[in-house]
Amino acid sequence: MLSNRDIKILAGFSILALVGYFEVRVFYFIVFSYSLFERLLALALLLGEGHAIHHAWGFMLDIINLQRKKYKIPRVKLNKSNLPWVAVLVPARNEPIEVVEQTMITLFGLDYANKNIYLLDGSDEDSYSKSYKKMRKNMASNIGTSTGRRTQKLKP
Repeated sequence: MLSNRDIKILAGFSILALVGYFEVRVFYFIVFSYSLFERLLALALLLGEGHAIHHAWGFMLDIINLQRKKYKIPRVKLNKSNLPWVAVLVPARNEPIEVVEQTMITLFGLDYANKNIYLLDGSDEDSYSKSYKKMRKNMASNIGTSTGRRTQKLKP
């Protein structure tokens, strides 16, 4: 991490570069002869560049101010026995069984006691439904989950 001195030096060089660039652009705008249309277009571009430089300056000052301050993130200690219940819904429609199985294993591995995980099987092909059913049975026996599936498909 950069020290405050390094940040000030970097900011100083950046400011000098921005001011130098803007001075050269203004010099070209004043010294060279352009038609009226070209002058108007150059003025519009010059104003746009000035606006961008103004915002870059503000961004740089924000970075300097953030480097100076030390923020503490408040930590809340939670009692695992009274955590709220969370329902995790996993929609799956004709997804490869490997993807769904890995997703479910990951969700069951979460370190949160009060959770219900629901696999929403919206597959319209029997091959996917059979694969999901087999996966649910395997997970029920290996992890100790309860499984279920609706018996009627929703009509569009």
